[in-house]
Amino acid sequence: MTTKTKNNTSVFFLSLVIATVAEYAGLFYWVDQVDQGHIIAGVAIVLIGLLAERISVYLLIHAVWGPNPPHKKLILNLVVAGIGETMAWLLWLFLADGPLGLLWASVLLGIVLLFEHSIQIGFFMQINYFKHVLDPLTMVFSALEGAVAFFWLYFVRTDHVVWGMVVLFVGLTIEHIIQGSVIGTEPPSKKGVTATQ
Repeated sequence: MTTKTKNNTSVFFLSLVIATVAEYAGLFYWVDQVDQGHIIAGVAIVLIGLLAERISVYLLIHAVWGPNPPHKKLILNLVVAGIGETMAWLLWLFLADGPLGLLWASVLLGIVLLFEHSIQIGFFMQINYFKHVLDPLTMVFSALEGAVAFFWLYFVRTDHVVWGMVVLFVGLTIEHIIQGSVIGTEPPSKKGVTATQ
C-alpha cells in the first residue's frame, strides 16, 4: 500500500466520521426542535448539519484528486448539494406529518435521495450525473436511508427516542460506508472508469 493510498484511507475514515456525526446531529435535533414548536431553529439546525456534512466531501475530493481537483465551482456545488438535501428532508417531514403519512413519505424520500446521491457521486467522480441511478449499491444505500427515516421518526413519535437515536446513527453510518465504497479512494481513471462530463 502506497503512502498516498494510506493517506486517502485515513481521510476516508475521517470523512465518514464527519459525515455521520454532522448529518445525525442535524437531522435528530431538527426534528426535536420541530416537535417542540421551534420550526425556524429546527430548519437552521438541519441546514447547518447537512452543510457541515459537505466538509467530508471536500476533504475526500482533495485527498483523491490532489490539491487542484478538476471539479468546477467546488464549494458552490457542495453548498447547493447541502441545500438540496435539506429541502428533500424538509419535504419528507411535511409529507410524513401530512398528506402522505410516514410510510409513503419515506418511500418518496428514498427515491429522491437516489437521484441526489447519483448526482453527488457523478460530481465527485466527474462522470455522468445519472450514471448511478441504476447502480445496485446506490439503490441499496438510498433505500436504506429512506428506511432509516421511517423507523427513526416512528420510534421518536411513539416515545422510544433512544431507539430512534440508535436507528438513525447506525443507519447513517452503514449508509455512508456503502456510499464510500461506491466512490472509492482513487480517481475514476485509476479504477478503469472513463471520466466524462
